[in-house]
Amino acid sequence: MSGTFLSKEESRREVRVALGKLGELDLSNLRYLSDLTFNRLTACAPQLCRLSLAGCHIAFEFDPYRGAPAGCDSSALLSLRNLLRFLGEQAHTLRSLNLGRTGITPEALKSLVRVEGLSLEELSLPGCKDLTDSAIAAVCQYQPGLKTLDLSSCTELSDKAVLAIASSLKDIRSLYLRRTWRITDQGLSKLMELKGLQTLDLSGCSNITGIEMIKGLSSPQAQAKLVSLSLRSCTYMRDSAVFSLAQLLGPGLRELDLTSCLYLTDLSVRGIATFLPGLLVLRLGWCKEVTDWGLLGMVVQFPDLRRLSLSLLSEISDRSLLSVSQHCRGLTSLSLSHCPGLSDQGLAGAAPHLQRLQHLQLACCDGLSDRSLTVLARHCRRLRTLDVSMCKKITMAGVEHLQAQLPFLENVHSRFVGGADLCFTL
Repeated sequence: MSGTFLSKEESRREVRVALGKLGELDLSNLRYLSDLTFNRLTACAPQLCRLSLAGCHIAFEFDPYRGAPAGCDSSALLSLRNLLRFLGEQAHTLRSLNLGRTGITPEALKSLVRVEGLSLEELSLPGCKDLTDSAIAAVCQYQPGLKTLDLSSCTELSDKAVLAIASSLKDIRSLYLRRTWRITDQGLSKLMELKGLQTLDLSGCSNITGIEMIKGLSSPQAQAKLVSLSLRSCTYMRDSAVFSLAQLLGPGLRELDLTSCLYLTDLSVRGIATFLPGLLVLRLGWCKEVTDWGLLGMVVQFPDLRRLSLSLLSEISDRSLLSVSQHCRGLTSLSLSHCPGLSDQGLAGAAPHLQRLQHLQLACCDGLSDRSLTVLARHCRRLRTLDVSMCKKITMAGVEHLQAQLPFLENVHSRFVGGADLCFTL
């Protein structure tokens, strides 16, 4: 907030020497950032490639202090005019810009992407709720070289924005559309024609069924080679779609998130196991229809799998845990919270096969006791984080003993262990 920040030329000279080769500057969530402070700081870093102003208060149209359009060099706020001036001066080096969670308007965004000489590779606009399809069309027109675009929670966008991206951003590699609720299957088929597309996040897009993605991947024009796909909370997804997607995506897929796809069953698990042997990350939390049959039926091993989430699967038992541990011995992260069918016996059988495990979540697993902690201390020597919160049969004494035994254990979540009352009284 201080108006004296870098106000002396001597101080600025020293900072310029220190920051002369600075490539990335993150000013996110600085509530009182002003034109004056911003200019003094960025003038000391002439080679910036990446800038984040996420969550900052930026006057894109109106200066509330003067009652007039916001101008440059304000000591009270950061203005659009000042930002445009900076982009014009820094266009030759700047490649990444993050304006997420700001009040940027469609008109402001259109003016930013049209700055002469600006050639962005990454643009992040998550939570910018006022943006429209026409604004994104302008982004696609004036910044065709974008490789990463984050439009998560831009809730006014529709399928028109997706079609604009598919038709103009031919080099895009990562596209994030989380919680962009108005998006449907329309346009997803065209995205599959983008040869560079590797990461696609559609989590929380509740109207997605996967049908158009399947059509796109099946067409002669399909070029996308997806490495990461998130369909978290896409509740219209069904087994048939997941099975077909698994076939079409094949061994190149490394990360798949199907968390809270409530109607998927063991058939989806069978398709994943059969056609996606290259997975490193698989999340199936709260796919409540998945049972032992699905996990025990995994005849294809996942030797490369590193992270697996099976939380909130009430129908799996010790047999599933043992199968997973035998087939996925490279796991470093395993989530089994809220799995009431697991017991000490199951963990005792699985732990010897999970010696690479670093992160384990067992919260609300009431079938586990201090015996499980003893097993973990013996076999899982690389554990760094452990969550046993609200496990009724686990005691604080058992937790403390485990902490004394494991040299790399950094963090243990043990709230309300031993059946402690969740209600506080004053």
